[in-house]
Amino acid sequence: MCEESCQDVKIKLAVDYGDPELYGLVGSEPVINGGGTCRECNGFCYSRGGATESCDISTKENKFYIAVYAYETFGSGNITFENVEDVVPYGKKRIK
Repeated sequence: MCEESCQDVKIKLAVDYGDPELYGLVGSEPVINGGGTCRECNGFCYSRGGATESCDISTKENKFYIAVYAYETFGSGNITFENVEDVVPYGKKRIK
């Protein structure tokens, strides 16, 4: 979630090894098909490059959804978000 609109948001996912995929969407959670792709995510956040994935996001909306898809087993890693107010894990309620 962003304070107002989500402008200049930077997301980076880096893992020790493997091939996770990073997808994002406004309005609803990304739907990933059996082939590990998200057609609706094209043009918003669609990163399928290897052990390091990233997306730059700018939207008038104040929230968006991100999904990490384990296309291939991957090792420990880290996901970072810049220029957001709050990150809420799936299934959790936002606490203020």
